[in-house]
Amino acid sequence: MKVYELMRTGFLAVRPESSVASCCERFAVHHVGLAPVVEGANVLVGFVTRFDLYWGYRVPPRDGRTALVRDVMTSPAVSVPEEHDVRSAASLLSRLGLEALPVTRAGRLVGLLSCGDLCGAVARGQLRDPLDLVLGPQPGQAGARIWRAQRPA
Repeated sequence: MKVYELMRTGFLAVRPESSVASCCERFAVHHVGLAPVVEGANVLVGFVTRFDLYWGYRVPPRDGRTALVRDVMTSPAVSVPEEHDVRSAASLLSRLGLEALPVTRAGRLVGLLSCGDLCGAVARGQLRDPLDLVLGPQPGQAGARIWRAQRPA
């Protein structure tokens, strides 16, 4: 099964020039803990988590109204292409301890694959073995490569 078969296309994305305070408000309104950071026409440049927002402007002390997402985001973003194998993506989520992975097509953000999407697929019978889903391919097997977003030149 491919990532595009389970990914969600409705998700929160933020801009690097957004303030940390406005990003926190959007996280609260949308009940999310991670958002991709995009520039221009959805070019993925990073991602930001609740942890980044909380610690990013407290150490060193910053004003959340003036601190920017670009100052606290993780970059480059770990992502997977939409044609990537779901089991390998699940393994990557587990190894990195992320809630979700940005999904790209030619470096542009097209979706998000979350742990909830994977759990739903197991519950619906689309994925059979939850243990295999978490373990994914072992090193050296096809699909074990980590994909990273690349900024277009």
